[in-house]
Amino acid sequence: MDMQEKITHDPQNEKELIATKDFIDLAPAMVDKNLATLKEVYNHLLMLERFSYMYKEMEIESFWYMKVWPMRIQVCIQDGRNMIGEKNELFGARLENEKDSFLKQITSF
Repeated sequence: MDMQEKITHDPQNEKELIATKDFIDLAPAMVDKNLATLKEVYNHLLMLERFSYMYKEMEIESFWYMKVWPMRIQVCIQDGRNMIGEKNELFGARLENEKDSFLKQITSF
């Protein structure tokens, strides 16, 4: 499962919600690390260009494709945080209903 899939995964229970939240909390540091790597790749490409190195078209496409990913991940992080808020409310409401139901069961005896 890649980073985007982990962030946008729809948690089905509280355990998955916590795991998704924890992953989203770590994601900005991973994006920063990827940005640093991307900058290093860019510097290497500039150096090779100064020596008139002929790139393969696929190498250039791959670089520009990589350049878009940090922005896409940041959008996913924001979407993931919004989804976590919604799921947190949903799971909280379900927990309240279960608590009320349990309380009614106990008091009916």
